[in-house]
Amino acid sequence: MAGTKRPAKAATDWTRPMHPAPVGSLYEADEHAWLLAQVEVLRSGSLGRLDAVHLAEFLGDMAQRDRREVKSRFKALLHHLLQVTHQPEMLSRHWVVAIIEQQDELKGLLDNSPAMRRFVPGLYKAAYPLAVWLAAAGTGLAPSTFPADNPWSTEQALAFVPPSPPVELADMTDQQQEMVAAGQIVAGVFPQGLSRQELGAWIMAQFLGCAASRETGERDMDP
Repeated sequence: MAGTKRPAKAATDWTRPMHPAPVGSLYEADEHAWLLAQVEVLRSGSLGRLDAVHLAEFLGDMAQRDRREVKSRFKALLHHLLQVTHQPEMLSRHWVVAIIEQQDELKGLLDNSPAMRRFVPGLYKAAYPLAVWLAAAGTGLAPSTFPADNPWSTEQALAFVPPSPPVELADMTDQQQEMVAAGQIVAGVFPQGLSRQELGAWIMAQFLGCAASRETGERDMDP
């Protein structure tokens, strides 16, 4: 009808499920919506409406999930420590970054949850055999190559400082990469601690030295 205003639409409350369901069935159907409903119940003080059975189950699962994450990160950290110490010639930036990342995440988890620290000895011990199998698969070495007992304490693993990786092709100029590809310079045998400019000068010196040796050899072979 002309001149009649449409009633304003009520704002949607996204904290509530679109189709109300009994609390128990909501837990099975939409855990996030169920959790928001429990938060509202706690805030309102209506504890009689609290889904206590499922809430206890949910909190228990959360605690187990946190412990699984700590164990998984210890496994990853130890895996890379074993790789670094048993195949140092294969050290890459990826390994170094992985070690630093796992150390940082573990420190954050333990700092944010001091109560988790009492589970650390058991989780750390359980992670080591798994790390050995991962390191064996990653390096091609037999599992018996690695120590039967974890050689690092928890504190040592979290404080381990990985060595600097050798210079890789990505650090070189196009010309230097071509020299490596041509076999004029062997990749992976560069001196450590050089700047890019110093590295370039070193590679060029090696190249000139190889060229001079070949020229001398050719002269010696001339009749």
